[in-house]
Amino acid sequence: MRIPRFLALSLLVVGTEPGFTAPILFKNSKKAVLYLTSQPPSIDGTYAGWKNLEGTAPRIFVFGEERTKKAPSGIFFLQTDNKCLYILVDVIDSTANENSLPVALAWQNDSVEVYLSTDLSPHQAYSQDDRHLRLVPRSRNNPNLVGISINDIRVDNKPGVKAKCLFTAKGYRIEAQIPLRRLSMKKFFPGQAFRAEFQINDGNTGKRENLLHWSSPQDAPFYDAAGWGSGIVQAVAGNSNEQRT
Repeated sequence: MRIPRFLALSLLVVGTEPGFTAPILFKNSKKAVLYLTSQPPSIDGTYAGWKNLEGTAPRIFVFGEERTKKAPSGIFFLQTDNKCLYILVDVIDSTANENSLPVALAWQNDSVEVYLSTDLSPHQAYSQDDRHLRLVPRSRNNPNLVGISINDIRVDNKPGVKAKCLFTAKGYRIEAQIPLRRLSMKKFFPGQAFRAEFQINDGNTGKRENLLHWSSPQDAPFYDAAGWGSGIVQAVAGNSNEQRT
């Protein structure tokens, strides 16, 4: 049973889809990648700022199992310009739902989660540098309605936080922007290590039936950071962030 955690931290309608380059897995997802760029993506639903990047795909079925081609899957992409964290999630889901649950409870239906930390020390209980983000698809008709929380505190109504969600023929995509200051995170530099986990919640009937992780085989990342995987900050070739910031 999951116990809510409250840590005080501080257009597309279904139809013609914008172009989207097929994702590339980063070395079989052995490491997550946070791309450092001087040309951040626009949160406009076109996904133009994500082409040719390598993503991270959760493949561990914590609940449910990959029984058929209808089993959920997805891939996560991360970027930063040292002002904001940018996230793109492309989810394959045969029954993609609008999720109206409060963001802290939205794990019970279709939603995705990103866990991120610059604390590399071995630890279980969350440290002051551990962040848990949840992104929730709210509406097929209004792509601007996306639930977002940081450590279970709702932030989608805060300045600087932006997101769009497109329901596709195969599932849904969420593109989001969150200021680093809201995450209480400092600037990143090329080659910097970090810790991460990625999660897909799938509820075909409005109740979670499948749970996928990238690193942990247990339903524990929500309160235990020990199972998160490793990541590396990588400068996007050809831009001004190739040197340490």
